[in-house]
Amino acid sequence: MKTMMLITIFFTALILFSLSSFAGRLLMPAAVTDTLLPRIKFFSVKPLSTKNIISWQADNDLTAVYYEVQRSADSTDFSTVAMIPGPKPTSNNQHFYFGYADHYFKQKTKVYYRVKQVNTAGEIYYTGVIKSVNPD
Repeated sequence: MKTMMLITIFFTALILFSLSSFAGRLLMPAAVTDTLLPRIKFFSVKPLSTKNIISWQADNDLTAVYYEVQRSADSTDFSTVAMIPGPKPTSNNQHFYFGYADHYFKQKTKVYYRVKQVNTAGEIYYTGVIKSVNPD
């Protein structure tokens, strides 16, 4: 538990951005590509009809064993809704695209998402949290 708390504090301290006009897409700054952090190039959530499309791109990260798409109704208590295997080792010069369609849908409901990465060393990292408001 101590390790996860330290990672969360370290991760939060590095990523500073304004969410006042946030439109549902989180771009990770280039400075956050350190080898100790998950190499998520972008992470987005897009409401589409009766589902939310969660997508992200991992850049040159062959140490990820798997990713978990996590959902929350209150942005605090998350549960895993999908497990996605990490990329197969082929080349360090590739970009890997991942996606998941979450069919959890209630009209005008706020839903929060994040992606959890687990690497070969057993270390756990999280992306930032994105809020999605499902349309009518």
